Order: sequence, then structure tokens, then C-alpha cells
Amino acid sequence: MAIYGGTIGSLPWILYKRIDEKNKVRWVDHPLYNCLHNQANSEMTSLVWREISMNHLLLLGNAYSQIIRNAKGQTRELWPLDPTLIEIKRDENGKIYYELRVSAGKNETFPAENILHIPGLGYDGRRGYSVLALAREGLGLGLSMETFQARFYGKGTNLGGVLEHPGKLGDIAHEHLKKSIKEEFAGINKSHGVFIAEEGMKYIKLGMPLQDAQFLGSRLFQILEFCRWFNLSAYKLKDYSNATFSNIEHLAIEFVQDSIRPWAVRLEQHVNWKCLKDDERKSLFNELLLDGLLRGDVESRNKALAVQRQNGVISANDWRAIENKNPLEGPAGDAIWQPLNMIDANAPPEEKPSEDKVEEEPEEKKLISFESRASRAIKSRRRMAEAFKPLYRNMEKEILKKERAGILKIVKKTLTQRDADDFIFAIDEFYEKFRKFIHNQFAGINSEYGNAIYPIAAEEVNADVEQTAEFAVYLNEFADHSTNRYVESSRGQLKQVVLKHRENDPAEAVEKRLDEWDERRPDKVAGREVVDLESGIAQFVYYGAGFRTVWVTFGKSCPYCMSLNGRTVSQGMNFLNAGQAFEPDGAVNGPLVVTQNISHPAAHSGCDCSVSAG
Repeated sequence: MAIYGGTIGSLPWILYKRIDEKNKVRWVDHPLYNCLHNQANSEMTSLVWREISMNHLLLLGNAYSQIIRNAKGQTRELWPLDPTLIEIKRDENGKIYYELRVSAGKNETFPAENILHIPGLGYDGRRGYSVLALAREGLGLGLSMETFQARFYGKGTNLGGVLEHPGKLGDIAHEHLKKSIKEEFAGINKSHGVFIAEEGMKYIKLGMPLQDAQFLGSRLFQILEFCRWFNLSAYKLKDYSNATFSNIEHLAIEFVQDSIRPWAVRLEQHVNWKCLKDDERKSLFNELLLDGLLRGDVESRNKALAVQRQNGVISANDWRAIENKNPLEGPAGDAIWQPLNMIDANAPPEEKPSEDKVEEEPEEKKLISFESRASRAIKSRRRMAEAFKPLYRNMEKEILKKERAGILKIVKKTLTQRDADDFIFAIDEFYEKFRKFIHNQFAGINSEYGNAIYPIAAEEVNADVEQTAEFAVYLNEFADHSTNRYVESSRGQLKQVVLKHRENDPAEAVEKRLDEWDERRPDKVAGREVVDLESGIAQFVYYGAGFRTVWVTFGKSCPYCMSLNGRTVSQGMNFLNAGQAFEPDGAVNGPLVVTQNISHPAAHSGCDCSVSAG
């Protein structure tokens, strides 16, 4: 009883509301939600009520609970009733009602709608069979064996025979012999001693030892009998004789599917029927969540979740919720991935190459194959970059929301007196504290983006798609780089604005700049980050596989990027060096002043170039 009651009692029992054909939400506002999930009534938790109900069901075949409703007719409490005191009857109109024997000669009646009656396996759909009655002989044998075993070891006088005296013992001698045997051999601690016979007495063995009587075998058989009556595997009653390390997990899954699930469905359907009003059943339903019991071992569970993650079934936050972890900050945790090597089944097939095409030489074919693979990889990475742009935009909006609040607070405190120096000092302090939040935002979405880009780049150069510890370090360092760039840009712009307008109205100028950030910065940050990190991750994979990095233009390119197209660098080298004034032919806007080393795209704001392996 404890197995079923404890298992059913520990499951999350949720009340849902259907939003449409595909979506649902937890309907916590309905009192039945609290009744099923937390507290069944003012004196019992939901777990206790479920344990009582399951014990009544399993032993007596029926579970009854009185339904208490609020003024709206919604179920708010469930009180268990003793099945042995209830009779099911019909009135003169054929309607079912329940009669509860309260005391001798006094009964109380309840209409059917006020009783949650859950019958077990039965014969008429109204009453369930009592397992105690059906299994009386088998269960009685088990109880008799318990009693026999207790008395056998309790007495402990297992001589298993009689003493034969050649003469006749008097009453005193008989009592003396009986007393001496009891003192020497009674009890577990004195068993298996040596008896010394006197006066020609002989010991004659009677009966059979416990082992010869197959007592232990009978005990094991009784365990199986109990399991059959209650549809359990023997290992649930601690009989591991047929359980192995390799099959114990599957036995546990079998327990959920064959033993727990039928009872769970029975409970769900009767609660839907009796505890929800007719109009409520159109949109509300309850469910006992069995997923936690089917989790399996850590490795198997993670492999299954990884397949769902990679095929767009769940997000990172969905995964974390299953593992009982808090969601990631920012929008990255809700990103849904999709495989880029799949197409719509209704899409037309790709055109096959012409059969009369001249076959290239092996080395030439090899080069073309590599270039083709590189081209596909760049396109795949760029599609992934476009998919992540909205996530970076949302991330930047979250940053700007907190950033604006913090800056305006400083403006109110310092610039009402037009104290530019105090403002500059205050924003330095603000950004040092705000830096951690920005880093966490970048780190969260960069991790998701990195996990998507890495296997594409690895496939391009036939590298291992399994990510290394060094890659995790690289992503964290990249988040530091993005954070530093963001902080320096924000701090630099604000200082410049205040110093420029310190004699006029610096507060208004700062607010105007914040408005400009809200309008333009999400797109700028998103465009820069997806290009920068995509190229950086690809380069990380290339160098790890022993390749060099080739600059590749993509889309409409400016003169600066066109002049970099095709350039190749090795690990430790840069395409452009900090302090360099880069002015290629056709650069009508003058030289591009490089403020930091450029080892991969983006070279400037708005750059959409990429890289390939060389």
C-alpha cells in the first residue's frame, strides 16, 4: 500500500486550462488546483489524501471523498470517507445517491454529485472488487506463515525430536528434566547446543528442518502472490532474485507504465468528471505528471533531452525546468534550435548535376569539394546568425532598460546642478557594478549561439564536433570582450555628451542620447555580435584543426572589406593591427582607423563578412 500510495502521492497533480488545440497553461487560480497539488482540505495535505484514497482503492476496491464546493460551485476541498460505512443506492427515479452510516441507527445521505467515488476493477461500473476478499486465502497463508515463523523463533526449542527413557520418570524427575532442557536450550542464543543424555535415554529425531520444509521458498512464493494481486514487480517488495543491474531501470519504467499509469488515468478521469462543472470540462483538465518517474539514469536522460534540444522540440530553459533549475537570464534560454541540414518534405528536390559534365582530376575534385563544403558552411552559419539576431536585439533591450534607469537616476542626482564632474565620476561607478549584469547577458546568449555555430564549423574541416573545455573558456573570454566594448562605448558617449553640453542642458542631452540608443542600438549590437562571434568561433575551430583563416566577403561589401577578401592569416596573426590607418583603393571616406587588432570579422560597424578555412 505504501508503494502505490507514496508514489501516487508524490507526483505533481496539475490542473490545466486549454488555450487552443496545441497550448495549455497551469490554472492556479482555480481552487481545485490547490486541492490536488497542495492541500486537499483544512486538515490534510494532498499527499495524505492521495495515500488514504489509494489504500482504500487497493484493499477495499473503492475510494470515496466528500466534495466541498465554494459559492461558485467550484471544488475547494476533498474529505476521504470510510468505504466500509458507505452504501450505494438508487432513489425511486433511478438516481444514484450514497448513504453513510454515521452511528448506530443514524445514516446521512449524499447526492452523487457531492461524492468523488473512484471504483477499482469491478463488475457493474459502480463498485470495485475488494482485493482483500478476493485474495483472502493467499493473503491468509502469508499471515499464517508470519505467525508460524515468529512462534518458531520465539520459542527457540528446536530439538526436533523426543527423549526416550528405558524406565519410568517420577513427577519430580520429569519436572527436573524439563526445566534443565529449557534452561540449557530455550531461545535463539542457546540453540544448537549439545545435549548429554543420562540413564540410558535416547534422542529420537522428529519432523524436518526448516530448510527441508522449503520454508524460504514458500516465503518467496508468497511475495510473488502479493505482487500478482497488486500488479507489481517483485523487486518493488525487495525481492531482487531476478533483477540485474542492466534491467533494473527497465523494471522501474515497467512499474510506471503497467502499474502506476492505469491508476493515474483512473484518478484523472474521475476527478475531471466529478470535481469540474460541465462548462469547466470544456477547457479545464487535470493530469498526474509521470515524467519524473520515467527519467532513467543521467546519461540516458541527457541524451534524450539533447535530441529534443537539437531538433527544436525544447529550449534551454525547458531543459533546465526538467532538471529543476532556474531559467537563464535574457532571451537566449528560450531560443529554439532547428537543424540546418533538413528541408521541408514538400519542397522540390535539388536539381541533379548534368551527367555529361567532364569529371575533374582527383586533386581538383578534392579542392572543389572542400570549397563547396566551405561555401555551405558559411551559408549555414549565416542562416544561424540571422536566426539569433532577434535574440541579441531582445537582450540589448533588456540591458538598455536597466541602463536607462540607472543613468537617469544619476542624471537627477548630479546634472540638476549641471555638475559634469560628479556625473562622470558616478557613471564610472555605475558601469563597474553594471558590468556583471551585461556580462551575464552576453554569456548566456553567446553560449547558445556558440553551441549552434561550433558543429557547423567543425563539420566544415572534418573536426570533432564534441566541444572542448578550451571552447568554454573562449566563450567566457568573448563575453568579457563584448562587455568591455559595450561599457567603453556607453561610458565614452555619455562623457562626450555631458562635456559638450555642460554649459547648456546636459541632462536633456543625456536623455536624448538614451532615446537614440533605444531606437538604434539593438540592431547595431545584434548585427555586430552575430558576425563577430560567428567568425570567432569558426576561427577557433580552424586553428584547433590545424587550418588557417581566410577572410570572405558576404553580401554587399564596402571597399575596405573587398580589399581584405581572400587574405589569409595563421594563428597569432591579425588581418589589421591596432593603430593602423587602413585606406585601400576606392575608400572614398578616407582611412579606416583601427583601434584594436582585427583577427577576424567584423572589421567595422555594419560589416557582414565571414571566414573560411585555408
